[in-house]
Amino acid sequence: MRHILILLAFCHFLNLEAQQRFTSSKYGYSFIIPNGWRIKSQIIMPDTDAKIVDDRGNSLIVSLKTLPADYKRVTAIEILSKSPDQDLIDIWFPTYDNAYVLKRGITLIGGKEFYFAHISCPFEGNLRLIHKMYMYNWNGRSISIDCASISSMTYETSVYFDVMLHSFEFGK
Repeated sequence: MRHILILLAFCHFLNLEAQQRFTSSKYGYSFIIPNGWRIKSQIIMPDTDAKIVDDRGNSLIVSLKTLPADYKRVTAIEILSKSPDQDLIDIWFPTYDNAYVLKRGITLIGGKEFYFAHISCPFEGNLRLIHKMYMYNWNGRSISIDCASISSMTYETSVYFDVMLHSFEFGK
């Protein structure tokens, strides 16, 4: 049994080694990009620093915005944990009429406590987009990570998002 566990751990290590690591040249954070996912080179939103996609409509987007002076002294947890669900929807998805919060709380990413909200938004037909949103105030900026998946692929993409989020490291 012990040999099987060692073999599985070694195979897992080799699989991670074969994967690419994204490192932000502007902010210094990094994370592993799973096999089958790629860096999207054309980014439209100005605050977006990284967009990782799987060519099936799923993505991980990292955005950073400079915080107003009043918000530099408080954490994202202090602000968002007191906000009602509708305020979270208004912050991240103000254009959707039929969005709702599935889950919210605090989690560790890269050794830092992020506030998270999983939000369901309309998509196409009966499908919805599930946005797993994470926010943290870091170096005078708000860092937001959006793990977006089509509702029919949520369980499948969760594994890939876990690889990216659990491998997150903060540099500068």
